[in-house]
Amino acid sequence: MKHALRMAVDKLREKGEAEIAEKLLAVYARTRRRGGRTLKQGKAAKQKERKERMAQMYAAVSTRAGGMCEACHGSFVADDPAELDHLIRGAGARRVYESESTVWLIHRSCHRARHAARPVDGWSWPERERAHVAAHWLAAPLALMRRWARSAEARERAARRPF
Repeated sequence: MKHALRMAVDKLREKGEAEIAEKLLAVYARTRRRGGRTLKQGKAAKQKERKERMAQMYAAVSTRAGGMCEACHGSFVADDPAELDHLIRGAGARRVYESESTVWLIHRSCHRARHAARPVDGWSWPERERAHVAAHWLAAPLALMRRWARSAEARERAARRPF
């Protein structure tokens, strides 16, 4: 409990206004709880739930990938391990569409190249994403399809960018 609130409650009790002090404490308790849990407990529960969901997603995607990078089709090695990458960027949209069909398993080096918008082996990343979705018959969400439509100009800029 905050120090100032504790002092105010103690002063109210000293004055004989215990009923008002209890109401004040009840209001404070309501603002600090969501669904029967404190805000801190709720955040921890959400983090645990997300961690479990991501572990299940990782298992499903790694089975689908079969030990190969889904971008460059190379094998995973100790110095270039596998990482999950979301096809949809941005925390808000990514969490809405998060599923096995919007995540792929790629090398750490491929992941870094993708986020730096560096083409690898002559492929641009939107082309790789389209090929991946087409190969696995995944339903591409609308947000991803919009990004592909806007990406023609970005591909040209990335091709001209020095490594």
